Amino acid sequence: MSCVYATADPTAYLCIPDYTIGYALKDGKWQPGKYNVKGEKYILKKDDLSEWHWHIFGKEDSAHIEQCEKFNENGFIRCNFNVTVQIQFNRETLRYIATQTVGYVLSKRMIEGGLEDNMVTPYMQIGTCEPLDFDPL
Repeated sequence: MSCVYATADPTAYLCIPDYTIGYALKDGKWQPGKYNVKGEKYILKKDDLSEWHWHIFGKEDSAHIEQCEKFNENGFIRCNFNVTVQIQFNRETLRYIATQTVGYVLSKRMIEGGLEDNMVTPYMQIGTCEPLDFDPL
């Protein structure tokens, strides 16, 4: 997607990641890695109460865990997704960033209990969105 500046007030945005980078536990050591984002799509959508939610595209019930904040005067909105992921989106530049910071910093008891091997991995994802004029779900 290109960086096109939005001027209308859409009720939904289709968001597609460009890149995801992060860290993963491999052979007992934390190492940097790239993640395959091919086919991933998200929807930022306003509901009937004018509250915004971040969804996995095609899964209507995927992420109503926490609603997003309201857009601020600079066009930014923040969302929480699946409790551990924070999303920041700007409706003027149509760019978003998603970060997950959990998984690496654990207690000694959690590591000794084997939780480190089964934890999610920290990552940062960037992408772009395009406004939609219809209900995508």
